[in-house]
Amino acid sequence: MRDDRGILEALLADGRFLLSLTGFVLVLSGGFAILQSLTGYFLPQDVHALGFDAQHLAAAANLRVVHFMFHDRVAFGGTLLAIGFAYWFLAEFALRDGQAWAWWVFCISGVCGFASFLSYLSYGYLDNWHGVATLLLLPVYLAGLWRARPVNWIGAMRGAPDSHSVGDDRGWDSWPPG
Repeated sequence: MRDDRGILEALLADGRFLLSLTGFVLVLSGGFAILQSLTGYFLPQDVHALGFDAQHLAAAANLRVVHFMFHDRVAFGGTLLAIGFAYWFLAEFALRDGQAWAWWVFCISGVCGFASFLSYLSYGYLDNWHGVATLLLLPVYLAGLWRARPVNWIGAMRGAPDSHSVGDDRGWDSWPPG
């Protein structure tokens, strides 16, 4: 059997590549956040929002405040690393095996993750770097989620017996796995 798909069609076929790419970008972003914190410097938007760089904030307020800010950024970076690796694992193993629950994990975690970004706006603080990264990553994630959706996913939510992921002969009753 000959496969006549182009490279783009092959990469985008079932959405797993796009979801893996989302995970990879999250891992890179988390690594950047951790490495940036190790430098001892704030990001430009932090300096703008605070009116101080790290050294001036330490002198004006307390060095512990600066350490807390770096700790917070490292915790954020670690969270992004964990989510990114989890996304990669889910895309490359669970979705490839047709596990419908994995698609729901992507769906629910994506809604929570991308929606949590909006909390910046509720505090009157918009981090331009996070904003641009989110705007660039969101369409990739949504396209991957859409392309990876289970066959007849609306019917599956209603309990239709013939709805299942591509390659999954167990249908939506495969949770818990095993």
